[in-house]
Amino acid sequence: MNERKKELLKILLTEYQEPLLIEELALRLDCSEKTVRNDLKPIDLYLPEISNGSIKRKPGGITLEMDETERFEVLHLLLSTSSFQGKGERRSQK
Repeated sequence: MNERKKELLKILLTEYQEPLLIEELALRLDCSEKTVRNDLKPIDLYLPEISNGSIKRKPGGITLEMDETERFEVLHLLLSTSSFQGKGERRSQK
């Protein structure tokens, strides 16, 4: 998972009190709204592999629906490993 997707997931994991607008996420991640939408797809596919959480899209924005324990575990996994990646993504060899 690239750094932008990791940052997007981190935002969804930590800022879940209010739905987040795609436009706001695009500004924060310095990318287009289309890129944010495209980045949400692999994150949404990957979540069932590591949790019972899912991304919910609503007219008021998007939220990551997940219980507190799982939210903490996924965030810990995200922050503690460089090999956090989604399906079909290759690790770069440095």
